[in-house]
Amino acid sequence: MRIRINKNARNIYLASLPTYAIIDWNLVATLDMVAGHEYDVKTYYLFSDQFEIEKFPLSCTYSVWIPAVVVDQVIDDVRIGRKFCRYCNRHSEVQAPVCTHCGQSTYFEELT
Repeated sequence: MRIRINKNARNIYLASLPTYAIIDWNLVATLDMVAGHEYDVKTYYLFSDQFEIEKFPLSCTYSVWIPAVVVDQVIDDVRIGRKFCRYCNRHSEVQAPVCTHCGQSTYFEELT
């Protein structure tokens, strides 16, 4: 799975924040570096509103979470047909009405 990040990621991210939000300037600087590029996404943790990119620029040893609002395109999306349970923080690959791990339905949502 890969994502293509918008060339104007910084401004899109800042415009998406509420006026009272505390701005994460480290993320803003990161968005400046990754804007306009494609990156592989780690698929161990999948969410509908953010992506963890595999190889961060400048050979950093940590990964970075990119908000979905700045993503132009998701390539080979593995989230399709999966659900995520916010109660037990696990994924299910089947379209079940309840989480197959904990049985909750209230916190069970589709990823796309």
